[in-house]
This record gives sequence, structure tokens and C-alpha cells, in this order.
Amino acid sequence: MSTRRRFISLAPWAGASLLAACGGDKAAPSGATQAAAAPAGNAPAANTSNKPLVDPADPAAVGLAYIPRGSESKHPRYAAPAACGNCIMYGGKAGEMQGTCALFMGQHVAVNGWCSAYNRRG
Repeated sequence: MSTRRRFISLAPWAGASLLAACGGDKAAPSGATQAAAAPAGNAPAANTSNKPLVDPADPAAVGLAYIPRGSESKHPRYAAPAACGNCIMYGGKAGEMQGTCALFMGQHVAVNGWCSAYNRRG
């Protein structure tokens, strides 16, 4: 896909709230920036966020085949080293174990997680 907005507009599970979160026709809200890639090197620092993690049994997570440890995925589209931390929809900070995702509003995903909407950053 050429842009995130185009990707989200074509996805059957995407709604107007996702387009608005990505800027839509309006400017992005303050603080809605994308973070750098997944942590590299040493083990990530402990997460200090109080946001809940996405439950893999949640209907939205099931529909996207979300799994907290992507390396354990049996999904036919999974290919290493795909992970939430290097997806264009991930918004976590470097060194943290979890971060935001444009698909799961109000919840965090694991940096090593994966779902079928994965789209490599960069």
C-alpha cells in the first residue's frame, strides 16, 4: 500500500475512527506521532504504562490473528522478523515492551506481537 490512510480505508474492519486517528482529512492530534523502530540490542526496559494489553481472545484481535509473540504465529502470512515493533501502525517508544497500535485504540500491543494487518515500516 502506498499510504497508511489508503491501507486503512481498504481494510474491511477499519472504520472512520481509524481514519480520523491517522489524520484523515484533518491534522493529526498532538501526540499522535509514530515512534522509532523496535528496541534493539539489550533487553527492553520495563514498561511504565498503565494501558491494558490487547487480549488475544478479544474479537478484534481474533479477527486480525493478533498474537503477543509473533514468532509463535502459525498464520500463513507471518514471516520473521515481522513484529509489532517494526510495523507502520506501532507507536511505542524505543526500549519499552509494549506500545500503541492504530488498530487497537486505548490498548497496547506487545513489541514482539504480530497480526495479519502487519505492514513493515520503512
